[in-house]
Amino acid sequence: MPKNSNSPDKTILFVILEVANIAKYKSISIHLSLFLDEDPYQLGSTVVVSGNELNDTDRQALLEFKAKIVGDELGILHSWNNSVHFCQWCGVKCGLGRQRLTKLDLRSLKLMGSSSPYIGSLSFLKVLNLRDNSFSQELPQEIGRLGRLRELELRGNFLGAGVNGLSGIVPPSIFNLSMIKTLDISSNQFHGSLPSKLGITMPVLETFYIYYVHGAIKYQVPFPLVTGNLQKQQELDLGINSLSGVIPPSLGNLKMLNQLGLNHNNLHGTIPSSLGKCENLVALDLSDNNLSGTIPPGVAGLSSLSMYLDLSSNQLTGVLPIEIGNLKNLGMVQTDGVFENASATWVQGNNKLCGGTPDFQLPSCEGSFGSVYKGVLEENGTVIATKVLNLFSPGSSRRFMAECKALRNIRHRNLVKILTACSGFDYHGNDFKALVYEFMVNGSLEDWLHPSFDSNESEESVKKLNFYQRTNVAIDVACALGYLHHHCETSIVHCDLKPSNILLDDQFIGHVEYGMGSEVSTNGDVYSHSILSLEMFSGMRPTDEVFKEGLNLHNLVKAALPE
Repeated sequence: MPKNSNSPDKTILFVILEVANIAKYKSISIHLSLFLDEDPYQLGSTVVVSGNELNDTDRQALLEFKAKIVGDELGILHSWNNSVHFCQWCGVKCGLGRQRLTKLDLRSLKLMGSSSPYIGSLSFLKVLNLRDNSFSQELPQEIGRLGRLRELELRGNFLGAGVNGLSGIVPPSIFNLSMIKTLDISSNQFHGSLPSKLGITMPVLETFYIYYVHGAIKYQVPFPLVTGNLQKQQELDLGINSLSGVIPPSLGNLKMLNQLGLNHNNLHGTIPSSLGKCENLVALDLSDNNLSGTIPPGVAGLSSLSMYLDLSSNQLTGVLPIEIGNLKNLGMVQTDGVFENASATWVQGNNKLCGGTPDFQLPSCEGSFGSVYKGVLEENGTVIATKVLNLFSPGSSRRFMAECKALRNIRHRNLVKILTACSGFDYHGNDFKALVYEFMVNGSLEDWLHPSFDSNESEESVKKLNFYQRTNVAIDVACALGYLHHHCETSIVHCDLKPSNILLDDQFIGHVEYGMGSEVSTNGDVYSHSILSLEMFSGMRPTDEVFKEGLNLHNLVKAALPE
């Protein structure tokens, strides 16, 4: 250094400390020494920098947080003063190495007030739990600065009585907290929508609760939560909001999922069968939506379900799957029988759903002459179809006698095989008659010609018969009619040939279900077979809207294939 003529030579000694290790000292003395001609001369008093003051940011942020509290009924925050280190304040937990705030847990302490933006200064915070208090107003955007945050729980700050709790739009910055595993903002006054990249920006999210948000969270599914790689997702509850659209089949990819709640929304379409792949699911609630179609057997029979299965108040149709009887872990046992655990299964409010036992309070699945049930023989595990006749229906007794006669005299590969017949009394003392058939795995021809559209599936994925299969089924039906008309001891006329009376086995071989038998000419069956064939190859029902003003299926095909 150049010499100054007005002052002696001097050299300043700077003491440099490693900031990263300074927090372990309670106090550090830094002496500034001035060397004059190599003779040390000490200037002023010692400057003392406290290690506690180095993380004073946390303490100041907590005091700013306290300043926003207007109600502390339990006096919890009285300890938040300078008499003790802030790490000893109620609800505060610091890390062992650095005296930095890592956890702020003030749940259920009857606190009232608003959240301070200074909370964003708690850069080492991993857990923030303010649930079940009376915080109000908007959540500060600064909360999105907490890059180390693992858990954020704000549930239940709705004040009621016309007073808002936490309100406003959910800060978008929250959804950029990439380290967060638990996010719960349920039962508040938030509104807005979920960001489309949520499944990507929060890749380690395991628990997401956003149900019963009074301001309503809207989103047109498929949910952003299933667009990323959330393979660790365990709990997902989006119930009681304004979610719309269909349930995405990709939810079935969340293999670790154990609780799923989508109840009380505006969801439509069908229940995706892919949910049956969630083998860790213990609770499923899809109630109070506009879901339609049948209940997938794979979902109804998820053996992992042990808490509850709620599909009530939808527009579900069809037969209640027998697989529900496999839910041995559901609920308290109140009744005996296959559906002994029905107490934890809710399917009420689906007016077109049928089947099951009286525990489910559903109507029977009525056919022309009775109800059809799927069953399993205990001895060998053979799957069967059992038709219990409604003896109050006109012609049912005649139907029973006709089919019993067929049982004795008729055998053909293209006729539905009757295994046995039952006649006796039910537990009310009424007449009971039933026919036991072999079970047809692929259902009826009606299901394949006119399948119910599943909004979760593409049109290409809907089950269809190819031309070769349709041709074979038409031949199978013709063979069955030929046998009934010409090779039985007494000629039998079917009289009710239609797609719903033609069943398909696992090889797609057609089997005609028996008619009542009649003295009517066999020509009627031949004509019905012709109409059936036209329906099979055109894909149109004879009753479709296009057939008006004299146009029918026969004329339509004739016009398309002129001589």
